[in-house]
Amino acid sequence: RAKLPREAPSAFDERQALLAPYLEERPGSRVIGIPMAGSCFGLIPWLVELVSGLGFGVRVLTPDGQSLSRGEERCYAYDACAPVKAAHGILDADVETVFFPIILSTDSEAGGCGRTCAMEQAQPEMAGAALRARGRNLRVLNPVLSFDAGTQSKAFAAELLVAARALLGSEPDRARVAAAGRAAAQAQARYEEA
Repeated sequence: RAKLPREAPSAFDERQALLAPYLEERPGSRVIGIPMAGSCFGLIPWLVELVSGLGFGVRVLTPDGQSLSRGEERCYAYDACAPVKAAHGILDADVETVFFPIILSTDSEAGGCGRTCAMEQAQPEMAGAALRARGRNLRVLNPVLSFDAGTQSKAFAAELLVAARALLGSEPDRARVAAAGRAAAQAQARYEEA
C-alpha cells in the first residue's frame, strides 16, 4: 500500500485546531467541567457554547496519555471497554461539577444520525458513581439528550430545558436557554462544516 506523503495534511491536527477555541478555559463564577469523552467528544463546541451561554465558566476535561490507566484503576467494571475506562480517568479532575449528558443519539442535521451504545449512555453515571465511591466529591449532571430530531425540534427544546434546570438548580429563563441553544447549534454547525 502506498503511504501518504509526509507533507499530507493531518486530520488530527486539523481537528485539534478547530477545537482549540473551545478547549480554552472560560471564566465564570462557577466553573463546569465538560469531559471530552464518549459521545460528548464530537459535541464539544455545542456543549461548551451551551454551558457558557447559560452563564457558567467552562473547563473542558481533555484526555491525556494517562487517562486510560487512571480510569482502569477507578473503574469497578473490570470488563468495560477502553472508552468507558478512559472516561473514569478523564472525569477525575480538579472540578466540583461536571456536565456529562447521557446522549441517546447523534444529530441528524449533519446527516449522521445514529444511536449511541449502552456503555456510552452509562458512562456519566458509572464514572461519577465510581469516583464518588472512592471519596471524590464530584457532582455529575447527566440529563438525557437526543439529537436525532434536530436541535430545533420541540422534543429537543424540552430536553434542553431539563439540562438547563440541572445546571442552574432552578427554573431557567426560557429565552436565555433558547439563545444558548441556538448559539450552541451554530458553533457545532461551524465546526462540522469546516
